[in-house]
Amino acid sequence: MQRKNVCTLCQSKPLAVGFLCADCDEAMAWLPPPFNVECANGRVLEVQAAGYYVGVLAQAIGQLKDAENLQTIPLLLQALGKLAQIIPDEAVILPLPTTHARLVARGFYPVGLLADYLSLLTDLPLYTGVERIQDGAHQRELDRSARLTNVQNAFALTTLPSASTVVLLDDVATTGATLQAVAETLWQADSSLSILATCVAHGSPQFDRRANAAL
Repeated sequence: MQRKNVCTLCQSKPLAVGFLCADCDEAMAWLPPPFNVECANGRVLEVQAAGYYVGVLAQAIGQLKDAENLQTIPLLLQALGKLAQIIPDEAVILPLPTTHARLVARGFYPVGLLADYLSLLTDLPLYTGVERIQDGAHQRELDRSARLTNVQNAFALTTLPSASTVVLLDDVATTGATLQAVAETLWQADSSLSILATCVAHGSPQFDRRANAAL
């Protein structure tokens, strides 16, 4: 059982930063440098992760998605709190859409749950005006080229956002192909939109190797 007022990870030192002690929070290597994804028409999408998809953060995401284990929520809230620090005011938050078939198969919507928490942390509204209209293979099984093909024409706009800035949220981004597809869907409807892509964890094999030392 989790002891009260002690770090979620080490479960020994007192809380200092959210759900973590000062040492564990520093070791997480939060907010690594963003990576850029080249989009259509020469546009570049910046993707900011809260952390790296390694160690305890990867385990927490996996437990939430695959085992519906809500005991991982404190660490994920810590990650979302880091993202909240860089999200601009006067924006809307768009959780990466899923298909009805995937929602039924999984039984819940992990990214939607994370977006609900991020909305509470930032006091920004959710925006759900993009739908996923095509299903495909799970992105984790594909390389970047196949991922791009897999999500091509997979999304459709139903309503324009009420704000000029849209914050995209995914749980894990590796190549950014899905985030790119959603961003391009929005830009096709309104090229003036400012789009910031975010994710709880960055899983690219090219990520900064300081994560390995941290975790």
